[in-house]
Amino acid sequence: GVSLLDYSTFWSDLNATVNDPTIRKLWVSSQVSHAILSSIPDHKLLLPLLNSPIERVKAQKNSVERKGMKICQIRDGIARIKHIGWIEQQLNNGKSINESESIDRLIFYLKQQDKFQYPSFETISASGDRAAVIHYSPTRATARSITKDKIYLLDAGSQYLDCTTDITRTHHFGTPKDLEKRAYTRVLQGVLEIANAIFPKGTYGRSLDYLGRMYLYRDGMTFGHGTGHGIGHFLGVHEGPQSIAFEYNQFEEALVDGMFISDEPGFYKPDDFGIRIENDMEVILANKSPYNNKQFLRFNTITLVPYERSLIDVTLLSKVQLNAINQYHAKVAKILKPLLNNDEAALNALHSRTKPINRPSVITKTSELNNRALSIIVSSKLMTFIFIVLLLH
Repeated sequence: GVSLLDYSTFWSDLNATVNDPTIRKLWVSSQVSHAILSSIPDHKLLLPLLNSPIERVKAQKNSVERKGMKICQIRDGIARIKHIGWIEQQLNNGKSINESESIDRLIFYLKQQDKFQYPSFETISASGDRAAVIHYSPTRATARSITKDKIYLLDAGSQYLDCTTDITRTHHFGTPKDLEKRAYTRVLQGVLEIANAIFPKGTYGRSLDYLGRMYLYRDGMTFGHGTGHGIGHFLGVHEGPQSIAFEYNQFEEALVDGMFISDEPGFYKPDDFGIRIENDMEVILANKSPYNNKQFLRFNTITLVPYERSLIDVTLLSKVQLNAINQYHAKVAKILKPLLNNDEAALNALHSRTKPINRPSVITKTSELNNRALSIIVSSKLMTFIFIVLLLH
């Protein structure tokens, strides 16, 4: 059975447990403090150190927790799109906003949402080259203005009574540079590839990490942080034992249905700009193999915040990726639009980002050129044939 003891008596209870002759081994978490570890004699330590069994149970959410984790994403989505609309409205009216004021306004909208408690971590609100600093956070004294000519990265999370969130979006409120669009699209392709993955039960997140980087690698780009971390339920915004990362972690455990994990590739050009897109995902059951009945898993993206349309280079996207973006945006618009209560700025921000994206006309023109070239080749071969026939006569 499981015994629950008072936190205030931890040290005395630990000492009693250590000195109990009937207890032969103590299972100590791999994340225990040095002070606790030093209090336990080596001969009583269960080695190697293992993840806490509580951590494993906590990571796999029950049905009530799963429901809360998904429902509260709607509230976060409402706050985020209202916030985006407000920024655009302020900038279009010639008003100045800095990084700290942006955080204040986001919290203002979050406090309007049911069950919201407080941010789940210190918000990253970064304009221009500060977006290239992965864990940058502004102070009121150093906050920089958000402008139409620079990237703006916002990484923010919330604690609700029924969930924890962690969402990053990179914005541009003017006309982005070609490199910014290319980098953003490469990051977005990584987000989509991970979200679309299907994998057998027993797969570790590190096996999926390459999917988040493969398109960046094509352009000589990469990023120096993990691609995904576990997310708690009104608990830690970073939670194990699951993760998606390129480095080996001896305490990482395989993905199982009911876990929640982030999907957050990025790219950072020092002293210029930074890009990160982060969605929260649920691990769910997929199909079973028709050959050996092995269970497969996949992800369900639960975040409901549109991508930045102006930063997407459609020519880089595959047909599958473009369809995935349009389907996601249609879902976001369908859920959020009725809940925005005639907030014109928010509705405009939502519509401009979620309307269908079409292939550029250059694709059609290229096809026409190919057809013309084929006609010329056919005509040329026909003329050659006629000329040969005339010579034979």
